[in-house]
Amino acid sequence: MPRKIKQRSKIVDVKERHETQLMGLEGVVGVGIGGKERKPNLVVYVKKMSPKLVQTIPKEIEGFEVRIEESGEFVAFNP
Repeated sequence: MPRKIKQRSKIVDVKERHETQLMGLEGVVGVGIGGKERKPNLVVYVKKMSPKLVQTIPKEIEGFEVRIEESGEFVAFNP
């Protein structure tokens, strides 16, 4: 299996293992996967950036970098 496919598959597993815990943090509205094929990372979306969240959310999980992005509330679009 090519390395980039292994990395992508591994980060999907890591996201699934940690998503519930991350979503349980006050202010977290989503968890996703970002980055490039060879260097994927976890993205934690927060309503509003705060020092408490920056301290609480780990910088790395299972060897993958964690980025925090302020997104505001997510709202479902109904066309």
